[in-house]
Amino acid sequence: MAALIGTLAAGRLIPDSAFRITSFDGEYVLDPQPDGRLDALVTERITTNFSSEDKHGIIRMIPLRYQDHENTVTDIEVTGKVRTLEVALGNSGPVPPHKVEREDGAVAIRIGDPIYTLYSGEQHYEIRYRLTDIALNIPDGSGQEVALDINGTDWAVPADAVTGRIVVPADLADNLNGNLACYRGPSGSTTTCPIQTKGTTTTSSETGLGAFQSVTMAVGFEPDTFATAYTPRREVPWGLAVAPALGLLLYAWSWAQTWRSRAAGRRVLVTEFEPSDDVPPLVAADLWGRPERGALAQLLGHVIDGRVTLTVDAGLGGAAPAAAPTRLSRRDLRRLRSGLALSNLDALPGQDGDDIVKAQFAYGFGSTPLVPSALARRHRDVVVSGGWRRPVDEPSVLGRFTLILLVAAPVAGYVAYTAAAPWWWSLIAGLVAVLLMVASVYRWPTSGPLTAKGRDAYHHLRGLHSFVTMAEADRIAWLQGVTTAPRVDGDGRSLVRLYERLLPYAVIFGVEDSWAQLLGRHAAPASSFVAAVDSGAWSLADVLRASTSSEAARAYEPNESGARWFGAANRSVGGGFSAVGSSLRAMGSSSNSGGSSWSSSSSGSSGGSGSSGSGMGGGGGRSW
Repeated sequence: MAALIGTLAAGRLIPDSAFRITSFDGEYVLDPQPDGRLDALVTERITTNFSSEDKHGIIRMIPLRYQDHENTVTDIEVTGKVRTLEVALGNSGPVPPHKVEREDGAVAIRIGDPIYTLYSGEQHYEIRYRLTDIALNIPDGSGQEVALDINGTDWAVPADAVTGRIVVPADLADNLNGNLACYRGPSGSTTTCPIQTKGTTTTSSETGLGAFQSVTMAVGFEPDTFATAYTPRREVPWGLAVAPALGLLLYAWSWAQTWRSRAAGRRVLVTEFEPSDDVPPLVAADLWGRPERGALAQLLGHVIDGRVTLTVDAGLGGAAPAAAPTRLSRRDLRRLRSGLALSNLDALPGQDGDDIVKAQFAYGFGSTPLVPSALARRHRDVVVSGGWRRPVDEPSVLGRFTLILLVAAPVAGYVAYTAAAPWWWSLIAGLVAVLLMVASVYRWPTSGPLTAKGRDAYHHLRGLHSFVTMAEADRIAWLQGVTTAPRVDGDGRSLVRLYERLLPYAVIFGVEDSWAQLLGRHAAPASSFVAAVDSGAWSLADVLRASTSSEAARAYEPNESGARWFGAANRSVGGGFSAVGSSLRAMGSSSNSGGSSWSSSSSGSSGGSGSSGSGMGGGGGRSW
């Protein structure tokens, strides 16, 4: 029993190419009950055309749940005329066999015999049953109605013609309020279709419906016509929050792992004014959490010490504005980057990560390194081999498989839950969940936790950050009060030298603009470095701004992400996301019948505010 309904539900988003419905005729005779309920005596005449000879029949599924309202289906009878390769069934022959199974809010009628296979061509089925308790209250209290899905939005095949008839008994005719509505298309479609009443019979006929498309009819009644009626509720199905919640949990987990990789413990902040000679800027940037700025910071250190020369093409002077701008356009930045030149870069010894600097800026500031991912791996090796971080394990097969499960489980659960939820909420919940999971993958740290040596270096950087971000007057006052600090009077050479040495760390801390302006004010008469870089047309701040936004500097960041850790899994998960995306697109045309696309308006379906798939009954089916 579970296998039948489970198989049908699992394939509900996949079109069935084995047959098509040439005609679906549904008749609903309203039958008021003594206890105030309203039932419908349903007769479905389904004509199919099979294109293959390996099928046994059809499965007709009828939902029993409308939001949180339960219907029942009783008195099921199946007749028809079916021709198999072995024997003809129906009319003068035996009635086509059928099996009824019920589970989880649905009844499935399997019609056919596993021993016999059908001829290709037309087959005729007639299904009769009683659908109970179908009256609805219009939410605004203006009346009541009967809203019925004729064929249902879960048929996996197209229907050439669909006709629906709602027959109202004579003793209810005076209670009709004149409201009629018909909708066609995928679940949630508000496309209307012609509907007419002759006597007490309301009819609508449509042609050319695709797979997962239905006709929905609604007839309005005066208030209190039926003593027992269900009032649809407009509410967000909170069960859909499970997938986004799991995505948020995974995202929080990845943040926790990132925090763990950077955690250095709590210590009293001690302001520092000199960088550590034992921690290269490349490593300092990694410890501070800005590894993409490390190579540029280390390069600037070499430029300041005179080991590498950074110059600006003099030919750019005429094209630049007379006064250095405070904010450069992208065009200005590109032009300035093209005019930056490095000399003696190849003379660097290659230790303490200098090989990374040489490789990253081998083609200047305007080009991307040939293998940025290799530079990222080398950067991690430098930090680990120097004893600042513990190594991080490469992902195991189990780790990759676990990630796929973490992504697949909530997505699968979310798809399953859409059997009782509006498709647009399902779409929103699914997109949020997938985006959070993708963000988690790319947020996952690729560096191991700090060692004791790394924690000491990190706290020294905290003290250096405090000094660099002080107001200038406070900084000078602090230096004058520290016995180990250089003697300064606000514009001495010792202060210039100190500020120059801290420029790479200003880049790491992200305050290079203000630090360059400060250095330019103090260093104009005293610094050969500033004089060489500052061409007059372009300020030191301009040069730094162009350098930090260069392709060479930016190339590191996307390669130092969780994509590496989960690189192998990403390809599998990416394929899953693609499949889910296809399912989401199909879901708009296949979310369940029986109230999944209930009206968002209080005027009810018969008042013109309904949609296809918003009625009771309906359902769908496929071949077997």
